[in-house]
Amino acid sequence: MPSIRRAALGAALLAVAAGCGGGGDPPLLPEVTPPTGSVPPSGETPPVGVVRTNCVVASNNDGDTFRCRLPGAARDTAVRLLLVDAPETDQSPWGDSSRVALQRWVPVGRTVQLERETEDTDANGRLLRYLFVGDTNVVVQLAGAGYVVAFPFPRRSAPNSTRYLAAVDSAVAVAQGQRRGLWGTAYAFSPLPCAWRRSSCP
Repeated sequence: MPSIRRAALGAALLAVAAGCGGGGDPPLLPEVTPPTGSVPPSGETPPVGVVRTNCVVASNNDGDTFRCRLPGAARDTAVRLLLVDAPETDQSPWGDSSRVALQRWVPVGRTVQLERETEDTDANGRLLRYLFVGDTNVVVQLAGAGYVVAFPFPRRSAPNSTRYLAAVDSAVAVAQGQRRGLWGTAYAFSPLPCAWRRSSCP
């Protein structure tokens, strides 16, 4: 792609991700109905016995990773969202667009809620968590908006983390079918982020 066209596409994608009108949370997507018997896509109240932990956002890394400060902690902690994968930052311009989409939900200084399932950290020491703003499941929102794809690698390293699996898969399918977000651009998820990093997906 010529550099001028790439720059124009990048600017357009960033504008879409940032939205119009500036501040405030992104508008909630229409509900994505998961298969019968699975959890509701918006998270609602935590399942019985599940505790969500507050964390104050410190920085944004990319479209599926950020850093925040847990209560009583001396330094910030990296958090990797479960079940989804975003384009890498060097997958320009899509990585930047995905990062901006997450940043709208987790601006620096906001207190968000983290929900653990089974596995605590990944091989890089990052917390593996679902992300909530109030009762809104941000992982599902990003999937439904078309800025992340379902990610097989965390499922392999965290095979028991399936609480919102049906909701994520359903949201990604709807986003792809309706060409939402990055699905509406050429080559956004081709190659998939995992293939970009490793030449092939697990």
